[in-house]
Amino acid sequence: VTVDVLHNRDLGAVIASFGPEDKAIVTAMAQEMVETKWPTRWLEPNYAQLMEHHFFRGMDVGCMTEIVEQMCQRRHVFLAGSSIFQEGGEGRDMHILFVGSATVLVAGEQVSELSVGDLFGEIAVLGAAARRTATVRAAETCMTISILKEDFISILTRYPGEQQRLERCVQDRLEEVSTVKLHTLPLFEKCQRAFCDTLADRMTTKTFMPEETIMRQGDTGTDMYVLSRGSVSVEQGGQHVIDLQAATVVGEMAALGVERRRNATIRCRTVCICAIASREDLVSTLEEFPEEREMFETVCAARNDVKLRERLMRLPLIASCSRTFLTTLSNQLRSKIVLPGHSIVKQEVPGDAMILLDFGTADAFMEGEHVWTVNPHDEGDTWGELNVLGQETQYHLTLKANTVCHVRYLPYLVFQRTTKLFSADAALIETRLPQRIVELRSRLTS
Repeated sequence: VTVDVLHNRDLGAVIASFGPEDKAIVTAMAQEMVETKWPTRWLEPNYAQLMEHHFFRGMDVGCMTEIVEQMCQRRHVFLAGSSIFQEGGEGRDMHILFVGSATVLVAGEQVSELSVGDLFGEIAVLGAAARRTATVRAAETCMTISILKEDFISILTRYPGEQQRLERCVQDRLEEVSTVKLHTLPLFEKCQRAFCDTLADRMTTKTFMPEETIMRQGDTGTDMYVLSRGSVSVEQGGQHVIDLQAATVVGEMAALGVERRRNATIRCRTVCICAIASREDLVSTLEEFPEEREMFETVCAARNDVKLRERLMRLPLIASCSRTFLTTLSNQLRSKIVLPGHSIVKQEVPGDAMILLDFGTADAFMEGEHVWTVNPHDEGDTWGELNVLGQETQYHLTLKANTVCHVRYLPYLVFQRTTKLFSADAALIETRLPQRIVELRSRLTS
């Protein structure tokens, strides 16, 4: 007797060559066979295997039995290459793979494989995401059993405590599949692993659906987002600029306080999972790692160099000086990040530098009393002009950061050395110097 055997994957390859109409006919035939000719007992999964799955582990046996019995009433056949469900589609049911194998894709890229006995779609039936967070595609002809969301919730109402346990389980699962290795990202690649791990532990996870807006241009914001799964589009002025993929950081300048408003709109193209760090998370972590704080000072300085020249042009003493002089001077400034609650300068402490607040807000105190709050848009956002001019040797007030502050320092010797290189600018400053000293002393006594 000669027996020809056609394996599942071979059958899938044959069916893949069919046209749409023929595929629909084959699928309908297989579905009818599964629904009418296969006894339910043939479909019963291995309960011992299911109990090892993260979703069922620890579940009340009666609850699990009801769920599986309900699932055995809904049977499905999927031909090789067809989607069991699509990323971004409505999440209405949960499946157990009974025959065949499947691939899981996020933003078009394969992230894992499923085999017989695997369960998927649990995130949707628990309402953790209104839409599918991934595509599941049959690698060969597959058969699944499933349960609708409403039937699943109905069963859970009979088992108090199971719903909360499963919600925690799904949240853990979301965090597990979206774990971000910060040390692999360009922004953090020079940071210590301990810094990255500490910050990652403080971050929260959030899922966004297709077309959902993560941030909107012009809105205020203080959070940093790390895209761990999915794809987003970046828009400025209503125009598409670029698409960004997973392992991208957005909003880091807002978290550091460099930017007060979002400079772009970030919109999800697919289901996206983001790890989110608040400004408090980032600041507290920088407090613990001085080396990383210095590194971020350099990043902030680079982002603000153009703005800095514009700021220098507003200072009365050097307004109208040449662009070359201002550029040279700005390149000589030292920069420092000052965290909330720390002093930028202290009253009666010796110093010869002028201080420029690049971003952030700070409180000014005299004799321990609060006198005003300043930010980079105020006229009084520089201090120590008399010191840099050699007219004073101590600071007359205490400045304390109440947000993350990026501060620039212009020491006396640097200022003197730079002005000597530009005779025309030095002459202009010299003519303004007497009047400016009078103005500054008047401000101190007012």
